[in-house]
Amino acid sequence: MEITDIWFRSTCSLEEIADILGLADVSFDAEDYWEWAIGTLVVERIQLDITRTHTAPPGLTETRIFRLDLESFTDDHIKKISLTLLPIAITGVVWGEWRHKQGNDFQMIESGRSP
Repeated sequence: MEITDIWFRSTCSLEEIADILGLADVSFDAEDYWEWAIGTLVVERIQLDITRTHTAPPGLTETRIFRLDLESFTDDHIKKISLTLLPIAITGVVWGEWRHKQGNDFQMIESGRSP
């Protein structure tokens, strides 16, 4: 299975998460349901989108990370990102795929998780 998404729950703001990941050239935006931060993971030179709904408190909803180019994460990316996020993750870090169902609904297909 290709790993296209990494997700977790955290009370941190998207700004804090982008900073923890060490993203450069970060921009922030929101709409009626989603909020997001887009920035570049410098060493790997990949753009990441960090997104979650702002209709619920941050600690009660999944924060999703995916590559803006929609490519899969490598094993090294997963390891680096999950280890970096683990200290702020309430319930661990999960990776797999988010499949769009309709509207704002996604099916989250888990492939692995950090302890």
